[in-house]
Amino acid sequence: MSTTVASANILYKLRPHDAYAALAQVLADGPDLVGLQEWYVTRLALLRQFGDVRVVPALGTQLLRTPRDPAYHWISAVAGGNVVGARAERFDPVSSRVAFVSGFGRSDRPDRALGIEPPRATLTVNGRTHELDGRRVVIGRSKECDIQVADPNASRRHAELRREGDVYWLVDLGSTNGLDVNGKRTQRAKLADGDRFTIGTTELVFKTSS
Repeated sequence: MSTTVASANILYKLRPHDAYAALAQVLADGPDLVGLQEWYVTRLALLRQFGDVRVVPALGTQLLRTPRDPAYHWISAVAGGNVVGARAERFDPVSSRVAFVSGFGRSDRPDRALGIEPPRATLTVNGRTHELDGRRVVIGRSKECDIQVADPNASRRHAELRREGDVYWLVDLGSTNGLDVNGKRTQRAKLADGDRFTIGTTELVFKTSS
């Protein structure tokens, strides 16, 4: 019988909802063994939604109710932000201990939240291409925007690009003249490679590459 192993670096700065979504993505294919980095004791309640939790050295985990039919057995180190999970259908942990083999540290790639590279995304405006390297990018006429559009028909803060995992959303920020994506008026749209949208009379092109 083969054993499937998965590992992920789920960025410690993620909000609880985003951390939950990231973990659900890792477990989507039902790996037998799972290693998590940057999953600290403050997140143990989220782990409990996918199985039972044991902390080493022991803490008051009796506060975390054990699911009736846990999908995974989780073992978390008090320090270091590391967790090991074993699929309950195959494994029943008998004992556990912590052995530190390296110094404490965090990810050297703060944008690498799942152990995979996020998609590289760009936005082209009037022939100039901008790399989208933030989770939120504000677009508008104001010089204070992340990407300025020199168009009198654009609002000062016209729209915002939001990265959620590997998906980009375009959201209207209450602009005066609205937002068109691929020729259709919208308040919020999920963007795909090659999508075009209009702010004022200016066309912007969204591109991604893995």
